[in-house]
Amino acid sequence: MWLIASWFSYTPFVCSLDYYGLSMNAALLGGDLFLNFALISAIEIPAYSLAWLVNKVCTMDAKRDTILELHKARKSNWEILKALKNCNINKVFIWREVRQFKETGMTKVGRKWSLCISFLVGGGAVLPIGFISKDVRGVHLALNLVGKLGVTSAFGIVYLYTAELMPTPIRSATLGLCAMASRIGAIIAPFLIQMSRQWEPLPMVVFGGCSILSGILGLSLPETQGRPLPQTLHDAEHLQSVEPIRHEIAGETRPLLADQDD
Repeated sequence: MWLIASWFSYTPFVCSLDYYGLSMNAALLGGDLFLNFALISAIEIPAYSLAWLVNKVCTMDAKRDTILELHKARKSNWEILKALKNCNINKVFIWREVRQFKETGMTKVGRKWSLCISFLVGGGAVLPIGFISKDVRGVHLALNLVGKLGVTSAFGIVYLYTAELMPTPIRSATLGLCAMASRIGAIIAPFLIQMSRQWEPLPMVVFGGCSILSGILGLSLPETQGRPLPQTLHDAEHLQSVEPIRHEIAGETRPLLADQDD
């Protein structure tokens, strides 16, 4: 449990440190400052979209059994939509879910892997920036954008993953701890950027190194997708041994987010 708590104190700190540090670094990239800042800000749109796509939290989990039963009864897509018409859910979203159930049975990437990959990609892009000549402005900007893409995606996942890993009695307190660690990272970021006067690659080495370390350490944590929320410290410590909740669909299994009776 201490490993999980330590990691989720460190990870939001890194997210905020890299996020604000890379945003402020726009002034040091050379070229048009306003264009640089606009691009670094705009990259957040695909970053959050990517985090949502690979880690989509389905808001209709309570209706999945209904879809499953209607599918087994060989009902058409339109009949399923009609049966769910009273749900306060976007119909296009329902249609997409129904088609995914009936055609692909595709499993999403999961919290752990999407978060760790975001950190590793972002850190791997940022780390070499400090060692590349500033004359190659395009490379600097491209790596900065990839780094911002990775850390922003991680920012969009880390609080969800934290809430799913922590047991109910301390879940809110843990999220508060994450928020506090994040603010500390935001405070340090501008001072770290100024440290480039002492050694030019230092800020990027710290940003990239911290991000890569977060990604590597996160690989030791359990996956939470499809598993019931832990209710006690014992549940949280043994989450890895809990099998994902699955239903049989067209001969394949698919993890579902749902409550599981003890």
